[in-house]
Amino acid sequence: MISFSYRYAESDLLYPVFIIQAIMFLVTFLILSKFVNSKKMNT
Repeated sequence: MISFSYRYAESDLLYPVFIIQAIMFLVTFLILSKFVNSKKMNT
């Protein structure tokens, strides 16, 4: 992760990296919330 951030910082393309990281964070958060909800439903 750090090496990728340094490469993008050198090419002055930080915004796409932050957008991709934000999307991935939201996706993982939604998946985790779905798993938690399904576990609550099953019990």
